[in-house]
Amino acid sequence: MPVHVLIAHVAALVGPVSSALVVVYALVPAARARLRWPMVVTSLVTGVLFVVTASAGRALLADLDQTGVDVNAAYRHAKFSDTATTLAVVSAILVPVAALRPLRPGVGRGPSTRVWAVLLCVLAVGLLVITGYTVLMAVGAAWGADA
Repeated sequence: MPVHVLIAHVAALVGPVSSALVVVYALVPAARARLRWPMVVTSLVTGVLFVVTASAGRALLADLDQTGVDVNAAYRHAKFSDTATTLAVVSAILVPVAALRPLRPGVGRGPSTRVWAVLLCVLAVGLLVITGYTVLMAVGAAWGADA
């Protein structure tokens, strides 16, 4: 089994868990003390997993392209994967920043905390949606069906 497939399965599991932690952390200030470090760690792990998965995917795509098989569905999957990777990396940067400053436990509710909370929620939901769609595109590429 290609390395890309193995790592992608892990990323597809860790990514949504990270997104859920980010949303709860952003919207439930009372939970921030408990969720702060698990959220930061899963966000960082997600960012790394997506980058490694994308790199392995590019290598797999290059190998497949040389075999002469139709790789159009794989290219569509790769385009969505690039977007998911970008969101995961941005989240891996912004989540720790938010957890250490504007949304750290005990910070009052002000305009900047609301802006950061909305920003994190948008990133988390965006990552969740694009990851799901990328998985559908992967299934279509692997099984020869349009997702």
